[in-house]
Amino acid sequence: MKKILELVTIALIAALPFTGCFADDKEMLAKRVKKRGRPLTVAEQVNRYLSYPVFSSKQNPEGVVRLSYQVDERNRLWVLEIRSSDPRLEEYVLTQLNGKTVADPGNDHARVKYLKLAFKLH
Repeated sequence: MKKILELVTIALIAALPFTGCFADDKEMLAKRVKKRGRPLTVAEQVNRYLSYPVFSSKQNPEGVVRLSYQVDERNRLWVLEIRSSDPRLEEYVLTQLNGKTVADPGNDHARVKYLKLAFKLH
């Protein structure tokens, strides 16, 4: 039940229009990325951009997507490499995340980071 509630919450957040923020506006970015008094992790911010793919109702793809990424000096996330057993999930994640704004405190822009995303129907 908790997982379903989390998925519904993620879907609702993803459905809200993202107004975006400028990398130069640090105060606005800081307000956007707080949760219970602490900064959101990159994984939590990524989840705000993703909901279960629209095509899932008919084709029910499930699987894990692994990706490597970097966050540039303007706080934009760029996917460098992506792998999944389902190419539809790869394409979905790539189109939803590439170029999106995330806060990554203490980010070393040259450092490649890794993320694992799981898509499951409940």
